[in-house]
Amino acid sequence: MKSRTAARYWFVAMLALFAAPALALKPIDNIDDAPVPDGLTLSQVQKAIMLGGSERGWIIKPAGSGELEGTLIVRSHVVKVTIPYSQSGYSILYKDSTNMKYKNGKIHRNYNTWVLNLNGDIQRALLMASI
Repeated sequence: MKSRTAARYWFVAMLALFAAPALALKPIDNIDDAPVPDGLTLSQVQKAIMLGGSERGWIIKPAGSGELEGTLIVRSHVVKVTIPYSQSGYSILYKDSTNMKYKNGKIHRNYNTWVLNLNGDIQRALLMASI
């Protein structure tokens, strides 16, 4: 009886060991065409995105006409996103990462949380700019 119980524990431990890395990787969730409130200039949209990003430590820099690049550094992890924007909308698109286990369109699960938080912060900054 003891050997059956030990075998079950061993099986569960091995399953957890091999399944844990797979569970940590998630498909990348880009933000596509998030709305911008009416009445904002292109400059106001850019400033709001930069301000929103700074709320959680994102470094947002211009990367060309109508485009920004965001970088977030968390301990040894680095993520980069491209943020194309206009007066009507913006997107947050994966660009690159370091130490995030990126492979075949999948990445460490924290990436999507960080991008969702960035999007929420940008939305709040845009709303404040439109008031």
